[in-house]
Amino acid sequence: MIELKKIKKSYSLGKQNILVLKGISLKINKGEFVAIMGKSGSGKSTLMNMIGMLDTPNSGEYLFEHQSVENLDDDKQAKVRGEKIGFVFQSYNLLSRVPAFKQVALPLMYQGIGREKQKQRAKEVLKEVGLADKMYNLPNELSGGQQQRVAIARAIAAKPSVLLADEPTGALDSKTGEDVMNFFTKLHQQGKTIILITHDEKVANFASRQILLKDGMII
Repeated sequence: MIELKKIKKSYSLGKQNILVLKGISLKINKGEFVAIMGKSGSGKSTLMNMIGMLDTPNSGEYLFEHQSVENLDDDKQAKVRGEKIGFVFQSYNLLSRVPAFKQVALPLMYQGIGREKQKQRAKEVLKEVGLADKMYNLPNELSGGQQQRVAIARAIAAKPSVLLADEPTGALDSKTGEDVMNFFTKLHQQGKTIILITHDEKVANFASRQILLKDGMII
């Protein structure tokens, strides 16, 4: 489903050229639950950005569903991201003045789905994450765990085949974090491909495969 071949990525910092990913080759099959681990600066978030088509490599090849991403223009990449990939971030990335159901409906709006169907699907997904009674709540009226569940609902609203989660429990206490990871396990059991970025071994243990990054290389 996802295949990276000798991916390299560097960034310019003043006169310096810093190589962050040093020839990453990786294959992730459909339906896998994979944890990408590493300390800060190991390159794991950069790798997630590559997989999520949020950034482009300097060299190497990325195949998504057997298609070379390099051959897709910006519009086609955006279409794949919108339809095939859901994102969950540590900081939730919720809009402060927007109620939960509208947060969840955003990806559907971008796909041109009508308002009634947006609201119906948002209601379904919020019920799935245990927040049916929080549809009209703003983010500041929700706990951290509830905000992350809204973010997960938003990520799965468009029924993507892949979920990318970057430190999804990083801002949560251990019990709430465990609840969130149990929900990711449930999504995996339903057939989702899940790629989890974490530095926490306990969180990584929820995955069925763990990949360790150090200094931009898989070790």
